[in-house]
Amino acid sequence: MVHPARTVANYFIEKAIDEGDPLTHMEVQKLVYFAQGNTLHKLRRPLVKETFEAWDHGPVIRSLYIGLKYHGADPVDFPLRTFLEPSFTEEELDVLDETYDEYAHLGAAEMRRLSHKKGTPWQKLCVIPGKPEIPNHMIRRYFDGYDL
Repeated sequence: MVHPARTVANYFIEKAIDEGDPLTHMEVQKLVYFAQGNTLHKLRRPLVKETFEAWDHGPVIRSLYIGLKYHGADPVDFPLRTFLEPSFTEEELDVLDETYDEYAHLGAAEMRRLSHKKGTPWQKLCVIPGKPEIPNHMIRRYFDGYDL
């Protein structure tokens, strides 16, 4: 099942708030991207409905940018408004938790560095003007280890 990006973002936002270590806008964007990659790799299907774009600071979902830009570089201290209750499967929850545990503690700068590494989908597309879309097949190939 694919989910709105806001629903996935809220999972991470709420988890971080509950743990007393709120995420920044950039950290939320990166966690959603890493969750998409991990889901494409492990479950062989996308988690997020929207498409990522290659922006200057890495992969971005435009609707999340619009919803989170209010926070600037400050911690996101409340979830985004959504009209749907989350309905993640157990498999999806496992991937979300694994993604959070693997990346959330790294911080924005390190997550940015990881998304900008040589061979990443972002790195391959960022040279194209106009914030090109990053197709899921490129994300999956990278997370499968084919472009490492």
